[in-house]
Amino acid sequence: MATKETPAVPLPPMPPLGSSRNARVLIIDEEQRQKDKSESVLTSGSMKNVEAMVKCANNTFFTLDFLEADYTSFYKDIRDFIAYHYNYLLIAKRQREMQFFPAELKTRYEDAKICLNDFKDEIVQTQGHILMVVKKKETFERQIVDAMELSGKLKECVVVLEQEEEALKREKQKSVIAHEIAHHEVQKLCTQVEAANNVLLKIDQRKMQLSMALSPPPNA
Repeated sequence: MATKETPAVPLPPMPPLGSSRNARVLIIDEEQRQKDKSESVLTSGSMKNVEAMVKCANNTFFTLDFLEADYTSFYKDIRDFIAYHYNYLLIAKRQREMQFFPAELKTRYEDAKICLNDFKDEIVQTQGHILMVVKKKETFERQIVDAMELSGKLKECVVVLEQEEEALKREKQKSVIAHEIAHHEVQKLCTQVEAANNVLLKIDQRKMQLSMALSPPPNA
């Protein structure tokens, strides 16, 4: 059944009082008049809006409800007509849109191709940058490995040099001690040499005195 709304048109006039048979005839006539009026309005082509057609049909259904009419078949016909009209308008709208669709689609296609090429260029450029970065990274990694190896070797050299340094310090200390001992020995021997020289000098002087004393006089 139709959705009941407050009618946008005045209610149909009540049939005049009389026999129930006459009243029933008048009601049937009013039912038919309302149906004919609704069909005439809907099929006249004056209504281009589906919402307006639905409103007109609901007003007619309200009046038929008021007349307690059985309009099941009429409701179905109106519903099918409005649905057909709606589909017709929808198809017409799509046809109008499709008139411009190929050109619009072509424009979108060309724009998409441009975007695709731009992205392709960006990918190629970015890939080139990636390769450069990877090469630099690999170079630094090799340098790090070489530096680590060199650092290990240098540490070993430092250890050896530290050992040699300690050995040389011990040798130096021994040499210092030996130098002090030798210095004392030199001083001691120097004293002894001076004393021996003094003794020898005294001996020479004594020999000279004795030699002079034992020499014969010149006229002997």
